[in-house]
Order: sequence, then C-alpha cells, then structure tokens
Amino acid sequence: MTVLNVIFWLYFIICLICALIIAIDVSRHPLMMKVMNFVYPINALWGGPFILIVYLTIGKHRRMPSMKMKMKKPSMKMNNAYQKYWQGIILDALHCGAGCSLADICGVFIYPLFNLVLFGKALYGQWIVDYIIALLIGATFQYAALAPLEHKHGLKMWLRALQVDFLSLTAWQIGMYGWMAITHFCIFKGVTLSPTMPTYWLMMQIAMFCGFITAYPMNWFLVKAKIKDGM
Repeated sequence: MTVLNVIFWLYFIICLICALIIAIDVSRHPLMMKVMNFVYPINALWGGPFILIVYLTIGKHRRMPSMKMKMKKPSMKMNNAYQKYWQGIILDALHCGAGCSLADICGVFIYPLFNLVLFGKALYGQWIVDYIIALLIGATFQYAALAPLEHKHGLKMWLRALQVDFLSLTAWQIGMYGWMAITHFCIFKGVTLSPTMPTYWLMMQIAMFCGFITAYPMNWFLVKAKIKDGM
C-alpha cells in the first residue's frame, strides 16, 4: 500500500499540473464549445499527460475566433471540425468522461446520505448512486453542448441530451466498474479501500482509463449511426 500511495501522489501532482496548464490556457483562449473549457481540465485530473496531449494536438484548435475571424463566414460546421473521424470520437468519449469523473468525486459525499446496500454489499449500492449521478451530470454536460448549437433550452432539451448520452455514459461506467470489481474482488480481496486512502483514488484513475476504452467504440457507433452528433 505504501508504494501505491507514493505512486498516487506523484501521478496526482502530474495530473494536477496538466489540469492547471489546460485551465490557464482555456481561460486566456476559450474554446468554441464552452463546455469543453471544463471537460479538458476535469479529465486531466485522471488522464494527466494523455489529456494534455489530446488538448494540445486536437483540442485547442477549436478556440473562439478572433475579432478578424468573426468578420468572416465560418468555413466548416462544428461537427466537421476535425481532419480525422477518430479525433472527434476521442472528444465525444471525453465529453461523457467528464460527467463520470465529477460523479465519482461527488458520489463520495452523496452516497453516505443514502447508505444504499444492494445484494448485501455497500459497494453495489455505491455504484448505483454513482451511476445515477453520472447520468445527471453527463446529461447536463451534453445539454450544455447541444443547447447553444440548436438554440433550444429547457427540460425537454435536457431530456433529449440524456437520451443522446445514455449509452455512451453507460459504456463508460461499465469499463470503470469492471476495473473496480477486479480491484475489489481480486487485487485487494479482503481489504476495504476507502476514499480517504490514496490507493483508492489511484484505482479510480485507472478505472477512468478503462471507462474511456469501453466508451470509445460506443461513441464511434453512436456517431456513425447518427444517434449522436460528432464533436
């Protein structure tokens, strides 16, 4: 555990630096899709260098146009912004990943209010609570992306955002819970990891990578099937 604690703190510092670099840059040069100004820093808390590279290579180029550019007619639509299809899918996956990341952080404080036990295990109850929070936050992030593009607001639009993001968020949570199940039942069998332990958050960071892996093909399918608009 001691070694893992050290690894967590070293990696967390790296992730925090990456998040700060992105946050400072988007504060100076906001992105066209405003919600992405929050998506990148949030994901950097678990993805660190990976998210920073994504931001620097394909993300930052979607900044708000300068005054000169505003005078010109846009030459491309938002969902045709990236030269290669896979680039937009990465952003689609990270978009729902931000909601899941916030849900995991908020869930630590919200779950004790319910103390839900499912099939005799508090772990399953916590997963259910986290999943519901992830859907609520993720749908709100999707709403923040859709509403300005379609100039529609309100509950009906939010419910549509929930419908659009439901499968991708669920795919992310499946990957995340899969890793946490391995952590709980195999790697640390007989040991209860608590949110007060650095190792818990290290495992959560790895779980987020697993969530990205399972959410990526789902987003690929959803965009190809025109169920979801690509970034």
